[in-house]
Amino acid sequence: MLNRSELKSRAKAAFKGKYWWTFAACLAVSAIIAILGGGSLLSSGFTPGFTISLNGFIDGYNSGYHDIESEYYYIDAELNDGIFAVLSVIILVLILVLGIISVVGIAKSIFISDPLKVGLRSYFMNNRENKAEFKDIFSVFVGGKYLNTVGTVFTTNLFVFLWSLLFVIPGIYHKYVYWLVPYICAGNPDVSASEARRLSRVMTEGYKLEIFVLELSFIGWRLLGGALIFGNHFIEPYIQATYAELYAELRDKAVANGKIKPEEVGLPIENVFEY
Repeated sequence: MLNRSELKSRAKAAFKGKYWWTFAACLAVSAIIAILGGGSLLSSGFTPGFTISLNGFIDGYNSGYHDIESEYYYIDAELNDGIFAVLSVIILVLILVLGIISVVGIAKSIFISDPLKVGLRSYFMNNRENKAEFKDIFSVFVGGKYLNTVGTVFTTNLFVFLWSLLFVIPGIYHKYVYWLVPYICAGNPDVSASEARRLSRVMTEGYKLEIFVLELSFIGWRLLGGALIFGNHFIEPYIQATYAELYAELRDKAVANGKIKPEEVGLPIENVFEY
């Protein structure tokens, strides 16, 4: 069973005297993700209601010509065809633009935002051992293991998404089954996607509900942060440090119990822990 108070105490001790560095790391990642994933005005500039109102206008426009000579019907038909042609082109262009924006947004998340989140986890894991460097948040982009990490996180997120299509509960359940995958990638960039998910399943066995409760325990902090300007940015280091302590404990327990090998999670083989 996890001792949440102890995890949080260790988290506070981990960034004692280094808070502003951890704050800067969290803020940098949040800022980059916010800039890359920011919404566009185009995403809300077209609604079905707008189409309906135009159709009503055109229908009203057409109805006013019932008593005009036949040649005017022909001109009116051509005018309507032209209007509908223009509207069709506009709609298709909007759909295309929205599609491109969505694809670009997804691509940015997969290839930039998710690797940055893995880098942030690497930073906080190193911070526990007093060897964190600011450049750790970009660690995934160097070392030649970038695509491996991208593929691992992407396929894991895809699995969770597919499970969520069955119903909400399976999606939530598998979110916590694979909750540790980013940490595993941070500790062992060479790990394959299937192996990372297997290790996460092993380490979270019997602890998924406790991870969920730990997340819930920060709701008060989140609400307080949301009530203040940029408040959540000041709280994030505490939360991330606590999650790093959680991963370290679950990892070390699994190693000590012989469920996983130290080298599978990037630990020296001689590291043995007792719980």
